[in-house]
Amino acid sequence: MNRQQRRTAGRRPETMTRQQLAYNIVKNGITMRDLEANHRIGYEQGWKAAQDHFLATCYAAAIRVLRRNADVTPAQCAEFLREMDLLISTEIDGEEAIAAAFEETGVAFDFAEALPEDRITEVPSCAAS
Repeated sequence: MNRQQRRTAGRRPETMTRQQLAYNIVKNGITMRDLEANHRIGYEQGWKAAQDHFLATCYAAAIRVLRRNADVTPAQCAEFLREMDLLISTEIDGEEAIAAAFEETGVAFDFAEALPEDRITEVPSCAAS
């Protein structure tokens, strides 16, 4: 029913309260445990789908920047991505990878910062030569 039809009918469509919705769900044989299990499954599937897309986006951005700034060949870009993928796959956790990156490069990043320019900082005295 569109807006004009609702106006013509002269009444607003009924909305269910939370209690009414819960009653209808239970009446149809669905339990809270079912809802929680399905929510968890949906969340995990969504996270898995987003994770692959996110990694692909990071890989694409990394080789674009590498190609622009270092003038590398496509073969070198592929090798770079293989090494990056190996590091991502073999590091124990993110904190370990972040600490190792800081020790090796002197670059620190904190994605809790709201502004992009505050997320990445260079600490030249910490980088290994």
